[in-house]
Amino acid sequence: MVRIEIRGAPDVWSAIAAFETELGMQCARLGLARRVVRAALDAPVPRGASGVSVVFVGGQRRWTVAEQQALEHLVAVRASAVLPVIRSAPSAIYLPIALKPINAFQQDAYDADWPSGLVDEVLAMAWARRRTRKVFVSYKRTDSAPIAGQLYDKLNRLGYETFYDDASIDRGSDFQRELKWWLNDADLLLVLLSPRFSQSLWCVEEIAFSQSRFVGVLVVNWPNEAYADPHGNGFGGSGAAMGQPPLLQSAMPDQQMALSLADFKGAGTAPRGAADLPARELSDAALMRVLAACARQRSVAIRQRLDNLIPLARDVFSTQGPVDAGPLLGDLTFRDEGRRKCFARVLPFRPQPETIFQTYQESEGFDRVGCFYAENDLDDPRARALRWLGGNNFSEVTPPVATSCVWAYAGGKVL
Repeated sequence: MVRIEIRGAPDVWSAIAAFETELGMQCARLGLARRVVRAALDAPVPRGASGVSVVFVGGQRRWTVAEQQALEHLVAVRASAVLPVIRSAPSAIYLPIALKPINAFQQDAYDADWPSGLVDEVLAMAWARRRTRKVFVSYKRTDSAPIAGQLYDKLNRLGYETFYDDASIDRGSDFQRELKWWLNDADLLLVLLSPRFSQSLWCVEEIAFSQSRFVGVLVVNWPNEAYADPHGNGFGGSGAAMGQPPLLQSAMPDQQMALSLADFKGAGTAPRGAADLPARELSDAALMRVLAACARQRSVAIRQRLDNLIPLARDVFSTQGPVDAGPLLGDLTFRDEGRRKCFARVLPFRPQPETIFQTYQESEGFDRVGCFYAENDLDDPRARALRWLGGNNFSEVTPPVATSCVWAYAGGKVL
């Protein structure tokens, strides 16, 4: 169940309606039940309420004493679960004092597609169990380097943690090892599927690895002219027509979006047709469409990865007795060989220390508590450190847990 409270004055009701519509469609894609409550800015905070409060702030206005007090209490009760929404960065001057310390969502960062971006932010807070939004950009350098750099810059400005081979791996590091370490923890693989993409062994390996690790994909496909140019100019000056990459046939319709020549800056009227696309960036409108699709597909990819990992976790734990589902997706309970009551939280990413700690806090009545996730390199020092951290006992947790652990699954085994 996703619980969202929306606060705002009448001057932002149309924006609230747009957000609610997109939230409803995304929750339907994810198979998530939702409870959405609208409230006035000065409405009291319900006792025992949980979830995320989204506060829409319109133009210049005077804040009443009652509104100020209600929002102060909201921030005090909800702590990190309050998200102000403003139209643009300059609009921050209209935030009430209680909301000024909180980094607000800016609608104009996504242009007309801002509801998709806001829903992605809210679901990261209310459902996905980590705020970090990680996207891996897979591309063939000779075909789409300008667009890859363009996406990397924009995604980072929007708060995503983005893998881009020119910037995300330290000099002197094992490139392939770091690439797989990063991709294993990504929410989404964003594929720039240009005509020569499949000619790159590294690009093909990234696809194969992501499929083996259940990492979801969004395929951005190049225009039809890039494969059969009516001007007779082969893509990138190759002088020959090319076939569609096989990945396009294997990706589901909701995992794809197609580009046209008009989506490339200056390419729509270029006499050479698709020949010089490798040197061009996307238009601003096309870039925002890709970002909106990325925001929508990221949560879907997380859900799909969970759906694949939960049966694996059940198989691992079922050797020790029946495995029951908890109230939240991915939460499992069972008894181990010593008949101890165990609680396992299946995660679609590597657990962070705060995730491990939160799992312990929510595990009252269990003797053994831990997080289950898919790892690609069990011997990596970082993976070993994570298991060591999860294996410590946290006596300050109330109630205290007897044993804690991190279950790392790789290659059919768990450590």
